[in-house]
Amino acid sequence: MPEALSGSPAANTAAQAATPGMRRRRASSTAARYQEGIWAVILALVPAFPLAALLAVPTPLEPITELIVSVTPVPIANVLIRALGNLAPAAALLGALACALPAGGLLALLAPPPPDPTDPPPGDGAGVDSHALFHWSLVAVSALLVVLPLAAASAYPGETLAAILAGALYAPALALVRRIRRRFRAGATPATANAQPVASRRAFLRGAVVNGALAAGIFALSGFDHWSSALGDLLGRGEVLRRLFAFVPPRPRAAGFPVPGEEPEVTSASRFYVLSKNAFDPVIAATDWSLRVDGAVAHPFTLSFAELVTRPRVDQFTTLRCVSNPVDGHLMSTAYWSGLPIAAVLARAGLAANATAAMLRARDGYDEVLPLDALTYPGALLAYGMNGETLARHHGGPVRALVPGYFGFKNVKWVEGITLLTAPLPGYWERRGWTAGRVHSVARIDVVRPQAGGVLVAGVAFTGTDGVSRVRVRADNGDWRDAALNIPALSAMTWAQWQAVIPLPRGAHTLTARVFDGAGRPQDATPSPIQPGGATGLHTIQVMI
Repeated sequence: MPEALSGSPAANTAAQAATPGMRRRRASSTAARYQEGIWAVILALVPAFPLAALLAVPTPLEPITELIVSVTPVPIANVLIRALGNLAPAAALLGALACALPAGGLLALLAPPPPDPTDPPPGDGAGVDSHALFHWSLVAVSALLVVLPLAAASAYPGETLAAILAGALYAPALALVRRIRRRFRAGATPATANAQPVASRRAFLRGAVVNGALAAGIFALSGFDHWSSALGDLLGRGEVLRRLFAFVPPRPRAAGFPVPGEEPEVTSASRFYVLSKNAFDPVIAATDWSLRVDGAVAHPFTLSFAELVTRPRVDQFTTLRCVSNPVDGHLMSTAYWSGLPIAAVLARAGLAANATAAMLRARDGYDEVLPLDALTYPGALLAYGMNGETLARHHGGPVRALVPGYFGFKNVKWVEGITLLTAPLPGYWERRGWTAGRVHSVARIDVVRPQAGGVLVAGVAFTGTDGVSRVRVRADNGDWRDAALNIPALSAMTWAQWQAVIPLPRGAHTLTARVFDGAGRPQDATPSPIQPGGATGLHTIQVMI
């Protein structure tokens, strides 16, 4: 029997030698198919994203961004917010893409393996391949099943449509990617051994171009918030802020204020802190806005924007502080707000005797629950103005709730509904484990500068709605010293600027500040983390004089 026949030692050796090469080829083929699936996701999203932009709705990946925001540990989220600032929405969308791309890669493995580049192209006399047709149908159905949760979780019909479009386009996009890749591979087959170096260089360049294009596509999609806004401007749907009245920030009421380097007493709209669970915030024209008041009321009704702005307007200074703000954080700002008291709206509805709380609902599916006394507080507004202009979209425009004394997440942006309740329910963030409600008093050190007589220490202090009666500062473990205040404060609902001069020798020192509210109650000195109830403790810094 010849040695080459099966079962001979030579045949067994050849089979064993071929096994590693076959495994490498299979692994290479699997990796290539996975990469094709990633490309297919990008191609499928290319039409879906512009559709969402044209409809002024979030991207189909918005539910994933919300999930990422809700599960990201608070310390990590705070670091990202500080580092990224206005780029945080793009980063959240990048995170959503990072979740979607592997799913597309795995879906591509359900498709039949691509034919060998030397095989004749489809349609050259070959009949219908039932096996391939089954697998491509499986890919198409699976892609739609994958996007169904995204479509179901969408807050807008247009967002649902964009998600379904992306799912429907995945299989055709994968087929297109494979066809293009097959042509590249066929053209890249070297004719001779001498062509190997040239082919390798060309393969490297093609890989660099392909990977660069993939990265460019990912980053282009992640910039959706920016280019969709530009598209809205181009189509005449851009945000146009209207001047309500002339606003000039008030002058200081005490000598020596403001201290250079200290935060302005009134924050400009462009510098006012912004934080959102959304990668793409709702786009709502004032003419399309309305507020529905229902639940435990005698007279449910709907309030239009035109009616809202014709009611007597209230203007007030109010500070907002984010619950993600540590005691030394800058997610805290003050503005001059304009709006209609929520108490007047509730009075028109006629509250039921057993109404104790209200759920505020927003266009983006967000909701929060507040006790009734928070909404009937004289400073609680349906705010449509900020520093003399109509409210910008990123600050909750055209209308947001302003509820003094409560952390920022309770001040619902894009509010479109108030439902009166007979018993409190958990809101959006309470359902995710947060317990915070009313803000905690905080004194922040912003400036430390040597000057004649010692060291100048300055900052801002805030207590919610109880005003600021005193700020005290100490160095190391020495005596507490009273700071000078820029008083009277703008209102009992705002922060107060403070400063103090402390005699200190050269060297390392520890500085601490503490605020007392209008009733003389001191700031809680017990340190606690941001989650779940908001940070407490005293701001303490180390300095070298």
